[in-house]
Amino acid sequence: MLFFLQKFYRSFYIYSIGIISSNFLILIILPYLTSIFNPEQFAIIEIYTISITLIMIITNFGLSDAQSFYYYKYKENSLKQIQIISISFFLRILITFISFFILSFIFFSNDLLKNYFDYDLLIFLIIFLIASFTGIFNQGLMLLNIKFLQWQFNIFNILKTFLILIFLIIFLYFNNLSIKGYFYSYLMSYFLVTIILWFNLRQNLTFNFTDNILFKKIILYGLPLIFTQLSWYLMSVLDRIFINYYLDKTSLGIYALAGKFALIINLIIEVFNRTWIPFLMKGINEFKNNNKNSEKIFQFISKIYTMITCVIIIILSFLSEVLITSLTNYLYHEAKYIFPLLCWYLIFYGFFNIISSSMWIEKKTHHTSIVLILTLVLNLILNFYFVPMYGVYGAAFSTIASYIALLFITSIIVKKINNIIFPYIFIFSNYLITFTITLIILYTNFDILLKILLSCLYIIISTILFIKNDLKLFTTRFKNS
Repeated sequence: MLFFLQKFYRSFYIYSIGIISSNFLILIILPYLTSIFNPEQFAIIEIYTISITLIMIITNFGLSDAQSFYYYKYKENSLKQIQIISISFFLRILITFISFFILSFIFFSNDLLKNYFDYDLLIFLIIFLIASFTGIFNQGLMLLNIKFLQWQFNIFNILKTFLILIFLIIFLYFNNLSIKGYFYSYLMSYFLVTIILWFNLRQNLTFNFTDNILFKKIILYGLPLIFTQLSWYLMSVLDRIFINYYLDKTSLGIYALAGKFALIINLIIEVFNRTWIPFLMKGINEFKNNNKNSEKIFQFISKIYTMITCVIIIILSFLSEVLITSLTNYLYHEAKYIFPLLCWYLIFYGFFNIISSSMWIEKKTHHTSIVLILTLVLNLILNFYFVPMYGVYGAAFSTIASYIALLFITSIIVKKINNIIFPYIFIFSNYLITFTITLIILYTNFDILLKILLSCLYIIISTILFIKNDLKLFTTRFKNS
């Protein structure tokens, strides 16, 4: 347990350096983007970005997850591991080509898809290629992740972001190519960094496929995950779809920008996931025979995650107005009331990854699909009802409510499957108090000093209680392994 936490701390710190540096570079370009793109144009960018995510899910085919799952089934650096990586890689290439021909046929034969891309074949091609190269690049990053090559992961992640910034300057500032220039930047960046990454990983690829059963295993593992990933996709975009349908592109553009700023808290969530998942994948076989030890790990990780996210969301709520008004054009200033709300569903998504991952120990991942379908229906109903009435705020609160339901249902299933009991009172009370504090900060006229006093009082009391109950585990990072 102590050894696990020491390695976890170390990985967390390393990933923090890379992911925060990478995403910070993206955030600093937002002031420039909001100065050249009005909310309507930002809405169009968001719509095309949604399309990129959908194509990535289709071409991914659950292969990255299958690669991660089966990688630890075999001896480290063995031929079997290399075959798993190679099969996942080449299957992705094959599926990408098949998807391209199918979508191209639909594009040329369907006026609805043509209209979606404004009858512009070039935009369609750019969007598809960005999705393809991004998926291949992400699979390479995932490989670095599961091999615990954290510094290499950081280098390639930062290189990708640096290239995006360079090409944004070239295509937008010097050539004034507007929306197409924005996507040209991403296409060129992902193309170059993908080539460099997989050239670096070339020793992990082989054409020596001696075990054809691996093909079947990887496909059968990945295929059901497509539906899970599509459900996640719809959970994350339904609010934007309803805003675009019931409201207007200006509202969608402001909402989309608020989502970009919500990436600030997503930095911590991504670091947590990048650190947590490879440890979990590697330890699945160890955990299943030691339920007491795995329960302690899950409980402690969930408490750490809760504490960190609660403190950060309070800070972001205070800084929301300063960040939005200082870094964006005045047309986007309403986003200051929205972006802290969008942080909440990202927090709950990250927490879902912790709770649901305990189901992997028992290989009960099909429960995830059931839970997602139920909450997806709820999300659809809430957005349908509240977006026309309350606009972007209805969309934000509908999404938050859906993710709360997701966590509630998942926690019940997890307890029945493997009897791991999470510290629900600690988690629920902290999130409820923090959510109330953020609403007070954002939407009341109380004196700023009173808001700060209330927030500090909560953080101090909560931290004291946490350290008091988990002092031994909290201080393991100071001990030698």
